[in-house]
Amino acid sequence: MVIAQTRDFTCAEACRCVSCRRQGRDGLRAHVGRRSGVDDQVRWRIGLLGTFRIERDGEVVAVLYNRKRDRLLAYLAVAPGRPHLREDLSRRLWPNEARSEGLQRLSSLLYTLGAYFQEVGIDDDLVVRTYHTLQLNPRVCTDVQDFERLAQTDALGGATAIAEERLRRLGEVYGAGLLPLMRDAAFEPERLRLAMLHRQAVARIDTTIAHGFSAVSGMEPSASPEIPLEAANGLPFLSPFTEADRRRQQIMDLGRLIEDAMGGIWGAERAEWIHRLNARYPEICDALEWAITNDERDLAARLAGGLWPYWLDHPTLDDGRQYLERILAMGRPSDAEPYALAVHGSGVLSLRSGDLILARTRLHAAQALWQRLGHQTYYARAINSLGEVARRSGRPAEALPHFAQALEILRALPAPDLVCRVLNNAAAAETALGHHAEAQRCLEERLALGTQLGNQVVVARARADLANVLIATDQLALARTHAEAALSSFEEMGDDAGQASCLRSLGYILHRQARFDDCDALYQRSIDRARAAGDMAELSESLFYRASVRHDQGHVEEAIDLCRRAQDLFTAVGDAIGVAKVKRALEHLGVASPPDGAPSPVAEVPADAGAM
Repeated sequence: MVIAQTRDFTCAEACRCVSCRRQGRDGLRAHVGRRSGVDDQVRWRIGLLGTFRIERDGEVVAVLYNRKRDRLLAYLAVAPGRPHLREDLSRRLWPNEARSEGLQRLSSLLYTLGAYFQEVGIDDDLVVRTYHTLQLNPRVCTDVQDFERLAQTDALGGATAIAEERLRRLGEVYGAGLLPLMRDAAFEPERLRLAMLHRQAVARIDTTIAHGFSAVSGMEPSASPEIPLEAANGLPFLSPFTEADRRRQQIMDLGRLIEDAMGGIWGAERAEWIHRLNARYPEICDALEWAITNDERDLAARLAGGLWPYWLDHPTLDDGRQYLERILAMGRPSDAEPYALAVHGSGVLSLRSGDLILARTRLHAAQALWQRLGHQTYYARAINSLGEVARRSGRPAEALPHFAQALEILRALPAPDLVCRVLNNAAAAETALGHHAEAQRCLEERLALGTQLGNQVVVARARADLANVLIATDQLALARTHAEAALSSFEEMGDDAGQASCLRSLGYILHRQARFDDCDALYQRSIDRARAAGDMAELSESLFYRASVRHDQGHVEEAIDLCRRAQDLFTAVGDAIGVAKVKRALEHLGVASPPDGAPSPVAEVPADAGAM
């Protein structure tokens, strides 16, 4: 037996696999996976052939699929002996992002990967990080290295039984080929190389077996010519998929789409992402049904956990709630992060539907899960959403500490886009308490951040909400300027809900000036835009405002009817503040005197306030 040594690393036999020859000492270290005298066996091993997995002492501790974090680990494991530039990896994962944005996303992804490793008990040094590069830890081996060694072993003369066992073992290790669920073009050269090695090894072993049979039968062995390298592109290197495999691949593909959508659905590209997901929605529902029916907990939780931002302001919101309830009833999947997303999403959708008790329960559970996972962004989002539960329950003073805590975390990350959303919610709570100066400060900070980010949506919504606060402090000229600028932006973006809010504010300014007919026309336009958006919160506000001007025009019965319709909608969306103000208005409408003047728009729920 030959002993190969490099410094303090020892291999029980000379390793001839391609990876080790290419990588020198580091490759040998990766293949052997230990220092002399330390550990008796390889502890960590990444499986790339067939099921993508991580093994510890031969036991599978994690099964990976096709998420971005999984693809990142796959890039490192397919070429384990060399460092990878962070810039190259970010370009592969986010090809359409600017360099700085891609690198920032990569850092966040590494944090998520580390939290996942911690959750399933994997060493946190599996990936070696430097400022510019990432690399798989040299002490981690892969099954590709085992396969190469097995495939390149010389044919064993006439030892037919040994050759047959080696053929069986070769097929067992190779399985369905390299990362069969990942269709990334970056893996194709290595996939074809391994397919060629497999076919050549099978041909050599078949020849050995044929010669062994010839020796005992006296028949001439059949020819098994070597397969030329140029034929590799025609090799059937993947085993035929079963129906279950096809379904899993479909869900992986949809999961990648949804994962990308989650990054853009909160911003200026929301309408585009909603349109893309609408086109795939029947396929998504079909995939969810299959995953739930077949008890594929990880896949179901991953798909629905990523989809709830789509359901949030969509006519299919009830579908989302039902899917999430069914998935949570299946029990916890092995991967904690999709489960946390599903719990979080259930809480947010419950809040949007007005089920405040369930929303509070689920969001408290999500907060605890995110804290345990160390995911600061979603931890802050859960805290913000709990603040919204308190605000929507008519307890704005209780909501403010939640918003302050969420802002502290998000400013430290930093996460300016999420800071903007929490500032909006804090402004709504301050307004409900009559703290107009504090509300104005929050919204002006939000407007400045949106301008700095170049986010037209944030700027428009900040202007719309700022107009309402300025109205409350009788700064009507400045309020009109902000409302008209916001309306123009919302019209350009095709945002019907945003237009409804601005039209209502402009109508209220005219109401204050006793221009009832012009005011009524704007309120009616606001109702039409809210209906076009399918936004019940906006529609309830617009109906309530129109009730006031119709009363002032002398149409009392119509005003009462509009108030009752608004009350039903406020109740449906769980807006306790809205329900209370309609109740007061109806009490006034029961007598000859009008209600307390036109309603103040600053008590309304801002257009984009809410959970996240």
